[in-house]
Amino acid sequence: MNYLIRQEIEGLKGEKELSKETLSAEKYSFERQLKQGLGEEIMRNLSNPPKKSFIVGIKNRYRRWKTIRKGKRMERKIKKGGF
Repeated sequence: MNYLIRQEIEGLKGEKELSKETLSAEKYSFERQLKQGLGEEIMRNLSNPPKKSFIVGIKNRYRRWKTIRKGKRMERKIKKGGF
């Protein structure tokens, strides 16, 4: 192997080790968060989920209606033969 290929392989090995270390650090951080109350908060939200706002529901319905309308309009346009 020439010098450049060897350097590239060593760089990839280093990146692999770095990713393993980063993953273990993230696991440790998540473990500490779970022990400090995040687990209880997750369980509380799962057993009693927060209610969505009425206004957000109306906005979502309007957005869905508008998307369907736009799709039907494009469908009619395509059936006519033009884009």
